Amino acid sequence: MSRSMRDNILPKNLIGKGGYAEVYKGCLANNRLVAIKRLTRGTADEIIADFLSELGVMAHVNHPNTAKLVGYGVDGGMYLVLELSEKGSLASVLYGSKEKVPWCIRHKIALGTAKGILYLHEGCQKRFIHRDIKAANILLTEDFEPQAKPLLKKNDIMELIDPSLDREFDVRQMNLMLLTASLCIQQSSIRRPSMRQACRPHTLIYL
Repeated sequence: MSRSMRDNILPKNLIGKGGYAEVYKGCLANNRLVAIKRLTRGTADEIIADFLSELGVMAHVNHPNTAKLVGYGVDGGMYLVLELSEKGSLASVLYGSKEKVPWCIRHKIALGTAKGILYLHEGCQKRFIHRDIKAANILLTEDFEPQAKPLLKKNDIMELIDPSLDREFDVRQMNLMLLTASLCIQQSSIRRPSMRQACRPHTLIYL
């Protein structure tokens, strides 16, 4: 990684932070926006092992709903450079923007995320289990393609819905989404759906 690229590693450019990495917004010499993922957790040997493992996976990933590898760097740390758009992360869109995000966009992001995870689980050459899925780690393209259980049991779905939606959502889609979410957080792993099932919520039966 060039010195100019490392200069992007600043607190003001931080767009995501997970259990073992930080993600910064950066810009290449050709003005292309990128996400710079810096591995941070573990000993030096553990970071190197994690870096090589993830680099090996990313080099084989090719799906509309997974991040595209642009490059990497090992000078002054372990970095993966990924494709990024102006939209940034899902967290920045939901919590850092004053613009209202309509239900149709939220539904598209949720389904796209599920399809990306399904690809990592079953579709790519090297299978990959992502253990840190959250809004800050979901990067969006220009057209919004991604890269509370007790309340669910009471069927009080309005307590779970973002008030900013102002009841402007597809009720059937919302119910299917909440059903899928409730199944995905079952304590028993055998009661949770596979990602293939989660991508087709209309086929799920609540157990």
